[in-house]
Amino acid sequence: MQEQEIYQQFAGKWLRSGAEYYVSKEAAADFVQQPHQLDIVILGIEGIVISQNQTRLLLDAIADYSSTATPRRASIEQVSHYLNATANKVTHYCFVVETS
Repeated sequence: MQEQEIYQQFAGKWLRSGAEYYVSKEAAADFVQQPHQLDIVILGIEGIVISQNQTRLLLDAIADYSSTATPRRASIEQVSHYLNATANKVTHYCFVVETS
């Protein structure tokens, strides 16, 4: 699945800012449950707070899975744990992905 198809599948659940797409925290669990269907691997996640006036990256809500053993990707369990641990802090997530 191409990048554009991923964004179309989650249309209405994303906000776009420049070249980045932010998925709502409510839709994030759906997104991470289908990495094989989407043909992507999750390399990292950034927790974001979006308000009317600003978009703010939370430095204590960043997860980097790019060096996680082999293969170089996050497991669903790792990502689910991260989402649960950061849910009260963020409004959106920015997923760092690559197609597999």
